[in-house]
Amino acid sequence: MKMYIIKLTLIVVCVNCLIMFSSCMNRCPELSIAIRNSECECGNTELCDSVHAKFRLRNVSADTIRLMLVPECDCTTLNADSLVLAPYSHATICADAKLNYVGEYVKYIFVQKEDSEFFLTLSIHGNAISTE
Repeated sequence: MKMYIIKLTLIVVCVNCLIMFSSCMNRCPELSIAIRNSECECGNTELCDSVHAKFRLRNVSADTIRLMLVPECDCTTLNADSLVLAPYSHATICADAKLNYVGEYVKYIFVQKEDSEFFLTLSIHGNAISTE
């Protein structure tokens, strides 16, 4: 009986941990992905610098999916043009955005599943300040 209670307690703890960790990610069911944060706040950044952002994605389906990654403009570069995610696997999108004007900025990255019309928008935002 004592072993049964220990096993039951362990199962309850594991289920609670699983619920807690899975709720940390925002889900996009149309694309079969979950993402930790779809926005990256970079704060004040000197104009001559580039800002760096990372977005962590997870495939939440039992199928392999292919994602297309498209930056809004040429001033944003990504570590890949597309990602192939095996079932339940993770990937990180790394982005560098060059700041070319003083003031508030928002840079967008569009993530689209290969066979879907839906897309997810990731954003990098902050305030570019003058170095003078």
